[in-house]
Amino acid sequence: MDEQKTATRQLQAIWITMAAPLMYLAVCEMILRLGVHGTAYKGFAPLDPQTYNMVKIGAYVLSAFTTAILIRSRMAINEGSVSGLAAIFLKRVENSGDRAYTVAMQSLISLVATCNTVAVFGVLLFLLNGIRMDSYPLMAAAFLLMFLYPPKKELLDKIAALKKN
Repeated sequence: MDEQKTATRQLQAIWITMAAPLMYLAVCEMILRLGVHGTAYKGFAPLDPQTYNMVKIGAYVLSAFTTAILIRSRMAINEGSVSGLAAIFLKRVENSGDRAYTVAMQSLISLVATCNTVAVFGVLLFLLNGIRMDSYPLMAAAFLLMFLYPPKKELLDKIAALKKN
């Protein structure tokens, strides 16, 4: 029982610190407002439009793929079975033995950190050319994805129960 409470408290603290998409938004806004060396921000490494569009498409495709994995992982948790790409994050729970909550917490932290990768793609787009409208949707999507994995005891219980199936 103590392991459950400890894991839940630790997860709540970690989940709050992983609210990186909001921090990314704040940093981008500061850069836009303050400029760089007194000039308007146009990106740290401005690319020509054709190259930038290819990079942008790549970022959005990777974000869509990551989102699909995260949603499928959540569905696997709800179904109580590990299959497909969800196994990347949840397979080790099956062999965890007595340390079910510790491994469940580690899996959940991995999932929340993966949510942040979508925001990182947005930050990279912003830093390249400084175009707000291309990057902010990715940061917002990452923030919303984090709510698929709230730091709650019930979710840890579901993940820990995967080892029994």
